[in-house]
Amino acid sequence: MPEGFWQTSTATKAEGWPVDTNDWCHLMSVTHSNDQNYHALQLAGAYSDNENFFIRKVAGDINAGYGAKWRKLVTDQTLGADVGIKWSTFQQRVLVEKSQAQGDSQPAIDIQVNAGPGVLNASGTGVSSSLSVVGRAMPDTKHGHFTLVAKLENYATYADGEPEAGHVAQASYVDQHSVWSTPGWAIAAEVKEIHGEANPRFGSLAAELTVIANGTDDFDKRCMLFLPANSKDGGYAEFAQGIYWKTDIGQEVYKNAMFLQGEYWNILNADAVKAQRLIKATGNFSGPVIDLGFVTEAGENTALKMNVAHQISWTTADHIVAQRLGRLGDTMFIDGLPWNGTAGPQVGFVTIVLNGTRLRVPCHLES
Repeated sequence: MPEGFWQTSTATKAEGWPVDTNDWCHLMSVTHSNDQNYHALQLAGAYSDNENFFIRKVAGDINAGYGAKWRKLVTDQTLGADVGIKWSTFQQRVLVEKSQAQGDSQPAIDIQVNAGPGVLNASGTGVSSSLSVVGRAMPDTKHGHFTLVAKLENYATYADGEPEAGHVAQASYVDQHSVWSTPGWAIAAEVKEIHGEANPRFGSLAAELTVIANGTDDFDKRCMLFLPANSKDGGYAEFAQGIYWKTDIGQEVYKNAMFLQGEYWNILNADAVKAQRLIKATGNFSGPVIDLGFVTEAGENTALKMNVAHQISWTTADHIVAQRLGRLGDTMFIDGLPWNGTAGPQVGFVTIVLNGTRLRVPCHLES
């Protein structure tokens, strides 16, 4: 095809045009100065279509040129248009819109990166990423800045008895493909104090979870953090930890591993659980393991309340029960105190320490 501006009223791909409209179509061709080889750059589009434009480079004779593949130019109206995606400017940003049809679960944008082999540096500490978003709060910024915002506008409702499916503003998954797979974190949050100084004046918070609501919660549906354990295919599965706090002794320390303020019904509510223990502690404590000495008010004037069927036990360093204090019927019982005496009318005694003084308390056996 010689250089110039061309048109046809019967455009078909069989004739070398980019569309099969069998209608009017434009074509512009910039051809090499040697008109014997027809090397050309061509741009084409339909008369009635102002959204789709096509381009190709032809090398060879005109017949070979027919086989050169047209490429569609990407515009704000064509990128993703064939799958229902629309690009536009909105206020002061770029807006990507997609309305999913029934049965369509595909996102508007899908980014896939295959991480390269080997290490990134000599120490093996580098990391690569699939998507990097950097925000900078400059020295004169006096307002809050969010680097990445995921917001779900939830208008979906369910009637009683309908199957429920939750909606998530941000979901992260890790698929472990081998029992030898390297550690995988679905979410990792880190705040690094680059300044390297002690006693920061404002917060360094790795995460914040909040629910904004009004009124009561009679159906117990509001929850700040939900940690369900799910087994694959319904089989049995063990999980080592629900929440794991860790410091290097002598290097890092939590002033409070868990710090609560405000009003609560229950600080810890173990409801219908099956467990070996409620609390297990090992290690060294510089203060009382449980310190209730700062409680100023307690219901029923009771600091510790137990079921009558249960006891308080003291064990040795080998975890052998040495003494027990409990209830037997309408009486109290103490196990582990040495008894001096015999059965019958003879009076025996047990030894207790009162205010640092050892006392013998006389006792008479019932039989």
